Amino acid sequence: MTLGIIGLVLNFFGFFMWFFGAGSLILGIIGVKKAGQAEQFGVAASGGRIMGWINLIIGALELLILVGFIFLGIIAVGAASTSR
Repeated sequence: MTLGIIGLVLNFFGFFMWFFGAGSLILGIIGVKKAGQAEQFGVAASGGRIMGWINLIIGALELLILVGFIFLGIIAVGAASTSR
């Protein structure tokens, strides 16, 4: 649950935008795995699992947006160079 809280707080304040979602994605993956391990020991970890999945989704969306911007930039450079 701690990793989920850290990931959500940092995403809210935009500190992980410098890494384009990689930090959120990594914290989400670790959080979901740790929640699974905690549930094997009989500890209720549904909150940590949910926050881990939220971080995972936010990180994936940020990376998807980055790839989209790079793709649009390549298209724009290509269109600008052939418009003579």
